[in-house]
Amino acid sequence: MLYLGAASGTTVSHISDIVGPDGLVYAVEFSHWSGRDLINLAKKRTNIISVIEDARHHTNTACLSPWWM
Repeated sequence: MLYLGAASGTTVSHISDIVGPDGLVYAVEFSHWSGRDLINLAKKRTNIISVIEDARHHTNTACLSPWWM
């Protein structure tokens, strides 16, 4: 699952529950301020990959998953 505009991760945590331990959630947030909460959430939930980048510059994060592009 790719979630753009993840903010502090409130909705991402619900999606994390839905996809379960076998799924992955790529949570993208451009704000470093909100991103720090997202990073802390990802430390607790191993199925969340936090990406603190601007989604408009997708080539910066394209290496995370081959299907992304």
